[in-house]
Amino acid sequence: PSNKPVRWLYGIYFLHIMPGIGAKISGDKGAYRYLPASVVRFPGKEAFIDLLKSCGFTSITHRSLSLGLCRLYTATK
Repeated sequence: PSNKPVRWLYGIYFLHIMPGIGAKISGDKGAYRYLPASVVRFPGKEAFIDLLKSCGFTSITHRSLSLGLCRLYTATK
């Protein structure tokens, strides 16, 4: 999220609290370590748009959802 307080709170929850709760409930620590790690490595907004363009996509749009916690991309190929 671009909003600093939301990003800070989300980081604490997603990187520290959620993995522990998920591991206890599911009994699978690996799954709940993998998810935050993969989200952190996902390209930023501009980098992802550039990647889509380099793959031949056009009419690229994006929309921030849930206070910036997720983003919806649409494109045409």
